[in-house]
Amino acid sequence: MSIGLTLTLTDICTSTYLAANFLADDFYDGITLDPTCITAKTVTNATASSVFYPNAVIDYCAVTFKYSHNGLDDSVLLTYWIPALAKFQNRYLSTGGGGYAINSRAQSLPGGIEYGAVAGDTDGGFGILQSNAISGFLLASGTLNWRNVYMFGDNAIHEMSVIGKEFTTLIFNMTANNVTLYSYYQGCSESGREGWSQVQRFANQFDEAAIGAPAFRYAFQQIQHLYSNVVENTQATIHRLKILDGLHITDGRRAYFSYTPSSTFTDAATAHNDTSGEYGVSIQDGWNRYNDVLLTNWPDLTPYKNAGGKIIHFHGESDYSIPTASSVRSYESVREIMNPGLSYNDSVATTNEFYRLFLVPGGSHCAVNTAEPNGPWPQTNLQVLIDWVEN
Repeated sequence: MSIGLTLTLTDICTSTYLAANFLADDFYDGITLDPTCITAKTVTNATASSVFYPNAVIDYCAVTFKYSHNGLDDSVLLTYWIPALAKFQNRYLSTGGGGYAINSRAQSLPGGIEYGAVAGDTDGGFGILQSNAISGFLLASGTLNWRNVYMFGDNAIHEMSVIGKEFTTLIFNMTANNVTLYSYYQGCSESGREGWSQVQRFANQFDEAAIGAPAFRYAFQQIQHLYSNVVENTQATIHRLKILDGLHITDGRRAYFSYTPSSTFTDAATAHNDTSGEYGVSIQDGWNRYNDVLLTNWPDLTPYKNAGGKIIHFHGESDYSIPTASSVRSYESVREIMNPGLSYNDSVATTNEFYRLFLVPGGSHCAVNTAEPNGPWPQTNLQVLIDWVEN
């Protein structure tokens, strides 16, 4: 901890204190921060429970403020939870969302508080649409709002993280006391893709990231959700070509990533198209249009490794939403591309120095499998990361 115990959580949790220790106006090029809109609320004895952190009772200060991009008529809301001073361990945690949401609100933020970190999330400028940010991808004219696409893809999480780290150092007076801030990321599913978007682009942003079942290869991933609807139409063709359990290429590997037999599904259903007035399934021409922003599968993580970053990547083996094989393929791509000329065993050992993949037996999509309620799940990944980087 960097500031004296003479200041309590209640002392810090005021708009006056936070504004007096706010970021400089020119801290982030192209962004205008607004300290006049700071809100702060002290919360005590709150219960927290999740598959991503142990059950706990926590005290924290919930802070919000906004910023805008110069020249744009936008407003982005940031939320940071600050732990009680006695619990602060010089850590910052960024969190993401799920599905088409860019944040998961109170579901993820307690994880930071439990481990002595200031925890942050963002609405990405989508406001009330943040739970379905894709609704903001189109302008009134029907053309793409590329600014929103890129905010959802990686910019919003990046800006929230850079601002959040500086905010943490200021309110705890860390720079003046020459104290190191450890920065972390934790997320699963869409939040996992968001985590990879940061690791692949911004090498110095996080010391470590805990990333589960990431929804990368976005174009493939969303079409994969149509599997139940289209499998009957392709079964006859595949049957003529199959070897054991589906279409394979010449060396025996499967030509597509399907779900594992133990995955739990709901019944297939059609969707109503309000424009055409018809029921059915449609695939727009977005396969390649969003590759640079949403595909998120760049395998050369050399800058992140050289910066000292660490990654724990996990995926349930019975995931019903994102095939487990997609994570295996990602790890293999990183291993092969970053270690040319090394044997398989040597390349695995070298990769594991900074990036480790764990498959969870029976694990469902970012949760314990309902068919295996007492099955394993890595609930304390963040603690494992902390031990890896700090100890």
